Amino acid sequence: MQEWSIAGATQHPFHLHVYQVEAINCSGDFENGEYYDVVWSACAVRFDLNAATSTVYEGRAIMHCHILEHEDQGAMGWLDVVGGAAPPAYPADTGVSIPYAEVYSLNALPAGDTCPGAAVSLDVGASAFLVGSTTNATDDYTTFCGDTTTTPDGKDVVYAVTLNVGGYLQVDLDDHTGVAEFDGALSLRKQCDTRAGGDQCSNFGTANESLQADLAAGTYWVVVDGVNGASGNFGLTMNLTAPVCGDGIVNKNSAGEACDLVPNDPTICNPPGHPQQCQFGPLVDTSVEACPGFDVLVAPGDDLDISGAAHNSCPLADDYIGTCAGGDTGGRDAVYHIHPSGAGTLHVMVGRDATGQVACIACGDTCDPDCGICFVPILYARKGACSGPNAVEAACFYDASFSTTVATINVPVVANEDVWVFVDSNYDGPYSAGPYILEVALNP
Repeated sequence: MQEWSIAGATQHPFHLHVYQVEAINCSGDFENGEYYDVVWSACAVRFDLNAATSTVYEGRAIMHCHILEHEDQGAMGWLDVVGGAAPPAYPADTGVSIPYAEVYSLNALPAGDTCPGAAVSLDVGASAFLVGSTTNATDDYTTFCGDTTTTPDGKDVVYAVTLNVGGYLQVDLDDHTGVAEFDGALSLRKQCDTRAGGDQCSNFGTANESLQADLAAGTYWVVVDGVNGASGNFGLTMNLTAPVCGDGIVNKNSAGEACDLVPNDPTICNPPGHPQQCQFGPLVDTSVEACPGFDVLVAPGDDLDISGAAHNSCPLADDYIGTCAGGDTGGRDAVYHIHPSGAGTLHVMVGRDATGQVACIACGDTCDPDCGICFVPILYARKGACSGPNAVEAACFYDASFSTTVATINVPVVANEDVWVFVDSNYDGPYSAGPYILEVALNP
């Protein structure tokens, strides 16, 4: 039995962790023989460290002044118990969003610090609200809109989100919770530890982040990352809703829709009530050879890979030129007519293979210089018209140093604004044309 005299408790209320203290020889508000959590009177206390009559744990127990400002300034200490029982294990993590061990252990890595990530399961109509923190996490992954380098700075956590059925997934990140706020970024990807499978990324600066995507049933990964080395606490909300015909979203992945109602262009999509609503009518053009180009319908959240035998610049002619092409003497070109059903940024890329690798790296020493998958592309976009005096170039990319063979452009668009995209080269010779995958995404 330990019996201690407490001095100065009127200015520094005494609190001991783990063990109950019994007040003795006290005055004022304290009754002798009663047990108290905090003692703030000049008196004595006792507590039982006899293993025969009390539960005694091996290790240190903290004691401190219960005025937090005083505690923070050093009014605290500890006692070390030798020979007691092992400390209890954390309770089962049933019904909690953050494991107990993560919350109550100093510098513990959070659940989902690395792939495969903390598991989340969603059905249509279901929501998940998660509370987490990147403070104790490590920087394992990159996001193209936030943590863009492999330098260990922006800490991240990962969630493996399994959709039991297909639907429209909405993910919202609140990185301004009022405690340990930070500037976060949000990534939704098809592969956990790489962006090669195609990912969406949201970074609205100091505002909260949001992502939407039409997805088939399966597992996807959500990465909460920090911008410019930031870390802190967050809330993460996920909602899965059923696809609805006529909702303005091309639910290709979850419902097999080829299109959805486009009010300003009824030739593309039949209206609700039609026996073939939300189905393609005849395409205006399926050729990549010349304007008006191959039709591509894209909705906010879509991430399309356009490939196949028709998407090969080798048999094509040299009909067009981009302003960044540096002369474009003989480069063969393909044309795509992009129809965005909503506003956002049109993200277009060419130069990667079906696994997401740079095509010229994937084939390595076996790259075929004549009509193989490795060639140096030019990528440009026009608005107003496909060609002629009304055509206005909106973006153009070409790396004359050949340091990269992946071309990327980003074009802001409004709903139903036509955009024409050209896959081109600036010469006719080895590594100038071949089959390709055109990646088209519309980020809201």
